[in-house]
Amino acid sequence: MAQRRAGAKMLEAGANCSDISSQTGASTATISRVKRFLDFGADGYKLILERLRSEGTSQS
Repeated sequence: MAQRRAGAKMLEAGANCSDISSQTGASTATISRVKRFLDFGADGYKLILERLRSEGTSQS
């Protein structure tokens, strides 16, 4: 799950699947699946990323 979360964050920042795969150790199939959920899913990954961002700013 940590690889998927990291992949989602990197995808949101504009990284490509092969770079994310090499940096996180997640397969390109997993990263592609995360991208599909980011693009067409029910916003679960987007919600997680928003919550992590808000927690990061509130802890500063």
